[in-house]
Amino acid sequence: MISTGDFVFSRNSDELLLDGTMTYVLTGTMAYNKRGLIINARMVNFENKRVVSTSKKLIPYFVLDSIIPSSDKHAVIGD
Repeated sequence: MISTGDFVFSRNSDELLLDGTMTYVLTGTMAYNKRGLIINARMVNFENKRVVSTSKKLIPYFVLDSIIPSSDKHAVIGD
């Protein structure tokens, strides 16, 4: 088993711990572009593997600058 990365989705069903306690999973991606941070999110029904909701939002840099202190930006953006 890989110690980092995606723990919810796998092509090998034996790797998943399906004990009936999880119904929905929120998953998505974040990517920076010239305007800000783009977030693509999906809500997936874990029992039948169907996407039940999606959303795509842009958080402009001026908003990010107001909520993330300059000293913490390396943790969000990376080195």
